[in-house]
Amino acid sequence: MTSHFAPAEAFHTLAAFDLGPTLERFIGDMELLAMTLTISLQQMPQQLDSLRAAVAQGDANAFGAAAHKLKGSALTVGAQRLAACCRDVEAAAHASRTEAARAIMPAMTAALEAFAQAAASHLDAAD
Repeated sequence: MTSHFAPAEAFHTLAAFDLGPTLERFIGDMELLAMTLTISLQQMPQQLDSLRAAVAQGDANAFGAAAHKLKGSALTVGAQRLAACCRDVEAAAHASRTEAARAIMPAMTAALEAFAQAAASHLDAAD
């Protein structure tokens, strides 16, 4: 049986933080982008903790909903790698595959850390 879930290595080909298209979505408003990034950097770790807890409990409905919420946050701020991880966790939830979701969690954690570093660097440079 083949899996439609991406191997963890595949996530590394996506941008941790894709500034160009993100800035376009914000219509070039650097102040709004900076404010949104700051809020996202505060909220996304909490969202990931909720997702991690739902996966640990094996609650596919809860981890699917948590992945969907985090994916929306990630896409808003250009965290493409994190969004891809969330997409695969959502797919695992729909297939009731807790082990597949659990296997994605290390890549998701790394994706959030990479995004946080890149976004923080952008915020530091904007000051």
